[in-house]
Amino acid sequence: MSHTGLSSLIAISGVVHGIAFSGALIGVEATNTSVLVGYLIGLACTLGTLSLASGYMFAGFTGEAYKLDDLKPRLIGAAIAGVGAFIIFEEVEGIALTLAGLA
Repeated sequence: MSHTGLSSLIAISGVVHGIAFSGALIGVEATNTSVLVGYLIGLACTLGTLSLASGYMFAGFTGEAYKLDDLKPRLIGAAIAGVGAFIIFEEVEGIALTLAGLA
C-alpha cells in the first residue's frame, strides 16, 4: 500500500472514530462527569496500546528496528499538544455556545 493510500485510510478511520466518539458522549458531560472521565481513560489506554502495536507491526513490515525510546519525546509532545488542543476547543466551544444563546 502506498503512503497516500495509508494516509487516506488513517484519515477515514479517524473521521469514523470521531463520529462514533461524539455520538457516544453527547450530553454525558452535563449529567455524569465520572462516566466521561472513565470513558476518556479507557480511550487513552486503548489508543496507546493500538499505537504501540501498530508501530511494532509497521517495523516488522519494513524490517526497520523499532525502539520505544525513540517514541518517548514524540509521545510527550503529542500529549502536550493534545491537552492544548482540548483546552482551546473547550474555550472556542464555550464562546460559540454563548454567542448562540445556548450557554
